[in-house]
Amino acid sequence: MLATAKAKSNVDLGNNLIVAGLCFQIVFFGFFIVVSLVFHFRMLETPLHAVGDTRIPWTRYMNVLYFASTLVMIRSIYRLAEYVQGGDGYLQSKEAFVYVFDATLMFICCLLFNVFYPSKILSGYQKTQTDPDLEMLNHGEYTGYTGQTRYNNLS
Repeated sequence: MLATAKAKSNVDLGNNLIVAGLCFQIVFFGFFIVVSLVFHFRMLETPLHAVGDTRIPWTRYMNVLYFASTLVMIRSIYRLAEYVQGGDGYLQSKEAFVYVFDATLMFICCLLFNVFYPSKILSGYQKTQTDPDLEMLNHGEYTGYTGQTRYNNLS
């Protein structure tokens, strides 16, 4: 809408939609960060954390998530400030701001997730024995707490 707008009212409408979308993004991404923090603190408070399986480095990946989320949040706030100022604002008049607050932050995020690729969490981690407390659904059958195989009709 904004790219094809010719009238000032259409340009203003496009800018207002972008600003509203960025505000929406910041609010819900902030909510995601808060939920991640609550999850992390609850996991640290459980007694199973101290005696649990430490072969999965989940705290390292939570810290990676926090760092990347901070970078994305900084970028989103910069973009919001950029669009609030308008096309002739100070942030859009200087190219250095785009390099620092947009390109560099996203480049760091890309590097971060290339080094700490999320699928590496479970690489090398193999369960050597069957855990009786877990149920595995496999081709319509699963093993319950009693160790007996029961069939489940999936249709």
